[in-house]
Amino acid sequence: AAWNHRAAPFADGRCLHQLFEDCAALHPRHTALLMGDDSLDYATLEARSNAWAQRLQQAGVGPEVCVGLCLPRSMALVVVMLGILKAGGAFLPLDPSYPQERLDHMVADAGIRHLVTDADLAPRFAPAQAAGLQLLDVSQAPPPAARPACAATAASLAYVIYTSGSTGRPKGVLVPHRGWCNVAQAQQDVFGLGPGLRVLQFASASFDACAFEVAMALASGGTLVLASREDLMPGPALAGLLRRQRVNVVTLPPTALAALPAPSPAGAPVAAADYPDLHLVTVAGEACPLALVEQWAAPGRRFFNLYGPTEATIWSSVAECQAGDTQPPPIGVPVPNTRLHVLDAQRQPLPWGMPGELWIGGVGVARGYHARPALDAERFVPDPWSPGPAAGERLYRSGDIVRLDAAGQLQFLGRSDHQVKLRGFRIELGEIDALIREQPEVAEALVTVHRQPDGEPSLAAYVSPRPGTAVDADRLRAALRERLPAHMVPAWIVVLAQFPLLANGKIDRHRLPDPQRHAARPAGEEGPRSALEQTIAAAWAEVLQTGLPERHQNFFDVGGHSIKLAQVHARLKDALPPAQGQALTLVELFQHPTVAALAGFLATRGQGPGRAAPETAPVRPARPDAARLAALAQRQRAARGAP
Repeated sequence: AAWNHRAAPFADGRCLHQLFEDCAALHPRHTALLMGDDSLDYATLEARSNAWAQRLQQAGVGPEVCVGLCLPRSMALVVVMLGILKAGGAFLPLDPSYPQERLDHMVADAGIRHLVTDADLAPRFAPAQAAGLQLLDVSQAPPPAARPACAATAASLAYVIYTSGSTGRPKGVLVPHRGWCNVAQAQQDVFGLGPGLRVLQFASASFDACAFEVAMALASGGTLVLASREDLMPGPALAGLLRRQRVNVVTLPPTALAALPAPSPAGAPVAAADYPDLHLVTVAGEACPLALVEQWAAPGRRFFNLYGPTEATIWSSVAECQAGDTQPPPIGVPVPNTRLHVLDAQRQPLPWGMPGELWIGGVGVARGYHARPALDAERFVPDPWSPGPAAGERLYRSGDIVRLDAAGQLQFLGRSDHQVKLRGFRIELGEIDALIREQPEVAEALVTVHRQPDGEPSLAAYVSPRPGTAVDADRLRAALRERLPAHMVPAWIVVLAQFPLLANGKIDRHRLPDPQRHAARPAGEEGPRSALEQTIAAAWAEVLQTGLPERHQNFFDVGGHSIKLAQVHARLKDALPPAQGQALTLVELFQHPTVAALAGFLATRGQGPGRAAPETAPVRPARPDAARLAALAQRQRAARGAP
């Protein structure tokens, strides 16, 4: 197993915030955080985070104490994050966009006693506060202070990330400083990072990709570029942000990178001149198509494909990709101080070319799951190949199937279980299955991944009712939205009288109907009425690669998601009259997710109170040409099974 071992020196024995403190001492006047026109230099960020560290220590925070962090994207979030680390504690990020039940579970499961939030979000945690949770208001920032003493060590807990769980509940991964520091050093070694580089902060704080971005910038003397959710929407908004803020480094899911505006003609390489400051592109979170490498690996810009689970501290392997490559991008070779093993079912090493399960060892292996000893015993096992003084370390069983090719690169082949990656999100299908089965009218449920016409994967749920009951797809979807993040709610729900079965009694997945043709539709369905509705519907259909939608269908119930909504936004800005299209925002599209609702909103915009026009007002925006409408109609007939 020594063929996949790679060792390199790193700042072992240190904590991540100490690497930031080194940069603050060396580059006190360099910009550390940038958001819009506002910025903080390293000296100011150091002082403000020190003040939060003192305040948190006074509240009882120290090593192994986990602090909740529920804030919108802002510089304050990073300030408090560093303050928690400097106090010796660990942070638990809580995404404000998550359903309340999921946030409540994470707070209770982690057993946190302190939570930093703001006045708008604080009411969501009132029940937990009544039970003893201490809320700290981020607006009541303490005055800048000197650095307090910190008792945390490299073995201390740095953060807790909750990932999807197959039992129906998310599980918390416990990550110490040691692996995070190794990530920071590996980033500098592999990517050639240095002071002054502008690194985009794209990922939600609830995903470990955010910790990757924070380390990339603040442990190397760079600038972490923050932005609002709307400015980060893949498409024209994100492209404008990259150019406006002169971003040098991005880490994106391939789906998000593919949504950035491409030069004309479509599919041509994105030259350095198109994004003159973007020198380093890394992709992670899902399989990277070869076409994306051809587009973005331009002269003057390096392109890397990254791989790594949260349980191995973000990042385990890397492959640098070049324009002209003829094979799908591999997941590459181990990052420094990481050991990768391809093992068979008996945990014996396999030779190159043979597919097997990937097991990960080295300094990045996490401590385990919070309060899940049985799962720890299954996924974290003693490492029989620990070299020398590292004896007694553990391997993490990833569940990913890979093979080592003749060039010494790992190729990703798939999963050994029902975990999937969609648009960079890690999803356990079993978690969704379990929640659906909790509904009293559901007898059986199965969630699968369905490929849309454009090749993009989406979730489809098949359900069968209990005898004497009926499944209301709209009510079921609403129940799931109350408990799951948006990226885990199935795009389609198909109600079956009974599941097709194999001879052994298991579900025959190959005989499940196409969800786009058989998904439950809203009651009283009807097509677009007015010219305005037809224009909106045509934009939907082009992006979703379907026929014209019904006027009351929800965009997110027919395969739509935030990236596709950004693409609809770009099309509508061109297709609608300037007074409507140029004023339309992404937030308004989220707020009006049906054709009828958006048309009604646009028709009444600017008319003033009491002058609302009917939703079928004969507004005459720019119409799709005849060829496009004919193609859309043909797709619609095909979707319904018509000749």
